[in-house]
Amino acid sequence: MPISQLWAPFELLDDDAGEGGGGSGDQGAAADNGDDEGGDGEDTGGDGGDAGGEGEDEELDEEALKALGEKGRKAIQRERDARKKAETALKKQREAAERAQLSEKEKLEADKADAIKERDEAQLELRRVRIGSAAGLPEELIDRLQGETDAEMKKDAATLAKAWGAANGGGGGGVRSRGGGDPNDMNSLIRGQ
Repeated sequence: MPISQLWAPFELLDDDAGEGGGGSGDQGAAADNGDDEGGDGEDTGGDGGDAGGEGEDEELDEEALKALGEKGRKAIQRERDARKKAETALKKQREAAERAQLSEKEKLEADKADAIKERDEAQLELRRVRIGSAAGLPEELIDRLQGETDAEMKKDAATLAKAWGAANGGGGGGVRSRGGGDPNDMNSLIRGQ
């Protein structure tokens, strides 16, 4: 049964305030097409749509249902039940999609945070190596540099270089001149001088 035939009694009730009874399918089709006999060309059929179906006038509902007959009432009830089921299913699907989208968003945010953390650690390590190398620190001490800014790390590198130099005999290894005025000079120590 086409929907226009189901709505025909509602349109008849709007047009002639309850006169008549059940309309035929032709009257409903005429009302849907806007064909008014002797009218002024205005569309008086229907209210333009369902306003949710919950706050409608109960008397109008009862009169319209009586006009539809038993089969019409059952058809409308089936339509309403199907609509409720469809709305419930749609609501569940929307909620599931929102949950999936939210969890996907959370995963992406966590991945982004991890990537930023790794990038920051790599940049810090690079700055440590540059500053430590410029200060003349060996690789073992470069990892010990502390500080968040370059100035803090340069200050720490200078302190470490000074302490490391003092612990290793004032300058560490390297090539010394032959003259060897230093009593710790290897040549002097070997020859017993």
